[in-house]
Amino acid sequence: MKNKTSFQKGHKPYLVSHTKKTKKKIGKASRERWSNSKYKEKMKNIHKKLFENKEFKEQKLKTFNHNKTHTKKTKEKIRNSIKKSWKSTDRLLKSIIALTGREISEKTKIKLHNYMKIQWNDNEYREKQLKLILKGTMKRPTNLESKFDNELFIPYKLPFNYCGNGSLLIGYKNPDYVESNDKKICLEVGNKIEKSIKRKGRFYHSWQEYEQQRINHFAMYGWKCLCLWEDELSNKEKLLDKINKFLNICPNRTRKVDLFKDLKPLTEGDFEIV
Repeated sequence: MKNKTSFQKGHKPYLVSHTKKTKKKIGKASRERWSNSKYKEKMKNIHKKLFENKEFKEQKLKTFNHNKTHTKKTKEKIRNSIKKSWKSTDRLLKSIIALTGREISEKTKIKLHNYMKIQWNDNEYREKQLKLILKGTMKRPTNLESKFDNELFIPYKLPFNYCGNGSLLIGYKNPDYVESNDKKICLEVGNKIEKSIKRKGRFYHSWQEYEQQRINHFAMYGWKCLCLWEDELSNKEKLLDKINKFLNICPNRTRKVDLFKDLKPLTEGDFEIV
């Protein structure tokens, strides 16, 4: 007697392609299951426990990557490509189609577009999303910000706190530093060459335009802003004098500040408010 479980000539394997009708039935049943919150929670816990096992996790990742291990450079390329594609409306619509299993009509597209417009017009929602975007997509502090920290703010103990990581938004724009002793005084750091490069989507075409736009924007919300440029770091005396003059002309400051007496980095007790 032949073994019934063994493969026989003419026997169709289990993994056959389903008809469109069957696929729809399977999809409908799956969506019904996943719409149940208890089922979702149950599956979440099961997968969490499974992925706690290192061997299982490695095996799954190998399966997803077709048993290939990518280099750091390739991983970075893939990550950037995915980020770029998700900014596209077409990609978003395609994902909705894939998840729901149905095409989206023009009427629904307009509804989605209008709904997102309403969402982004809400100040609380917009600020929350911008902070999440800044936190998730940008490496902070940048190389330039670190340079200013190491060469200027830290050694000279300047009274500014770093906030370029998205922790503070003023009219949906994020300054790099805020003054630690008084309110509504901020600094921006930049590179003149980089800010002069013409790019798609930019509303300025030179570093002078960028500087004026930032000053005007923060002024709308009652903030005084000063832009510092990378090439100015070569002359610390001049740069410190520029900051000192800026702080002393700010109307919401009730005392004068003397940031330096000589060009040496300040030590403990050297910093003086006069």
